[in-house]
Amino acid sequence: MCKVAVWSVLGMLLAGSLQVQAAELYRDASLANGGLAVGATELFQFGPFGAPGSWGITNHTVNGNQMAVLTATGETGNGGNGAAVHLEYPKAFATHGPLVAGNVIRFSCWLAVDATNPINRHDWQFAILKLEFYDTPLANPQDNPEHILFDSDQDTDGELTTSFADGLSPTEWRQFILEYTVDTNHVDLSQLKEVRPVVVAGDFTGNGFSGNVVVDNLRAEVFKDQNEAKANPVDTTPPGALPVASSP
Repeated sequence: MCKVAVWSVLGMLLAGSLQVQAAELYRDASLANGGLAVGATELFQFGPFGAPGSWGITNHTVNGNQMAVLTATGETGNGGNGAAVHLEYPKAFATHGPLVAGNVIRFSCWLAVDATNPINRHDWQFAILKLEFYDTPLANPQDNPEHILFDSDQDTDGELTTSFADGLSPTEWRQFILEYTVDTNHVDLSQLKEVRPVVVAGDFTGNGFSGNVVVDNLRAEVFKDQNEAKANPVDTTPPGALPVASSP
């Protein structure tokens, strides 16, 4: 092999080895209520407000994989439930370093309808993935709403969210992805203490809603910029078998 060819091969190898990879902040192999622990999932519910019915959350295991089942029973008012990940800043971002404008945070998860107790309607007003930013580490948003610096749903009228309303299946997992480009007009990074990716399912129309949604494999990643995000596509491996008897 000639010197030119050798250096060409070495150049390609070096270029590949120096490629900046995404920092994976969190990926659940299961999904359990870890409370407010760093990197843990938190299962939460709110409501119903002034109406009969209830929202609930159960854990279910299939072939060793634990997932969350978000339940609604006889709900005719406002309420909801979901799963979140607590990422203390900058501790959880150690492999990436402090965020700067232009960085991309990717949040992805897998969802399905529970076939044993399917949801009875799909026109949810509040079935989304979103990001919340706090000025207090491990803040509980239900107890400390004043600590929210930025909510990608409420502060942008839903523009910076991914909706999964009318997008779920009772026979297969479907993956939903939200990518957010850090904007210092949205978040004062000097005050940032926690980033909280959130999955929320709810009914805010005041009409009847019941049935279960299954959630698994929450994953949070951070990239230098949109080019790096595109060069590192999301992992599209489904969590495994769907539950067959997850109704509480």
